[in-house]
Amino acid sequence: MAWREKNATIDALLERVVGILERKNEPAPNCGLSEFHKNKPSQFRGRFDPNGAQLWLEELEKIFEAMACSNEEKVAYATFMLAGEAEHWWRIARHQLGTEGIIADWQTFRRRFLEKYFPADLRRRKELEVLNLKQESMSVGEYAARFDELSRYCSYFMHADDRAQCSKFGSGLRLDIKQAIGYQQIMILCRDKRKEIRNGKKPYIHPNCQRGNNPSRVKQPNHGDSRQSELKFSIVEAFTSRENVAVILLPALNADNGKPKNDKGGSNKGEVWNVGRNIGGR
Repeated sequence: MAWREKNATIDALLERVVGILERKNEPAPNCGLSEFHKNKPSQFRGRFDPNGAQLWLEELEKIFEAMACSNEEKVAYATFMLAGEAEHWWRIARHQLGTEGIIADWQTFRRRFLEKYFPADLRRRKELEVLNLKQESMSVGEYAARFDELSRYCSYFMHADDRAQCSKFGSGLRLDIKQAIGYQQIMILCRDKRKEIRNGKKPYIHPNCQRGNNPSRVKQPNHGDSRQSELKFSIVEAFTSRENVAVILLPALNADNGKPKNDKGGSNKGEVWNVGRNIGGR
């Protein structure tokens, strides 16, 4: 009798050990989705919004890079954020991929997504728009903002080095600005600034933009060398900034006998103007 009880106890202990080992080998619950949601990604509901589709992808890829997501996680998280018409599209697209024997990895999803929501003909029109872009009546900052907005759609810039983008940006500037600074200098300055940013160097902050200064009232020397230096810096900052170039606190000057123009076409000698409007709101 004691022998049977002893065997039963041993069997029960063995079952408990086996159960513990089985639970240990079970995959841990996926906490990645909750971490992903902490970054507050946007939903994509479809409809015709090419710019929105491109920006949505860029937003997700920025999060994926920060989280070091795998290909499978990228697809899972991205498709989780689809809603409405876009969610319905993906169900059909995923079924088609399975029928064709194609693995739904991130590059495949990205390509199919853009084919649907940013068609190739529209992308080509965007590319032509940036290649034909000229500053004309825009301020330097407005031109740089438009150039930056359109450049993300130009596949050539994605595969070329900075020289191509610097060259296109410089060629679109107004003739008077190129003559005041020198086209080659613009290219060199922009290229060097981009290299500094890529190498993780702290961006140069103009003395007039240091904390404690009122940029709307800072006086500038009136001689030509200073004006040329300010204009160079304004162009480089506008071109290389990935932030909102509309708040660059540096002069984007229109050449007019060596004097900066204000919004009303007059000259405000010695005052700092930002890229497109007076900082002081005058």
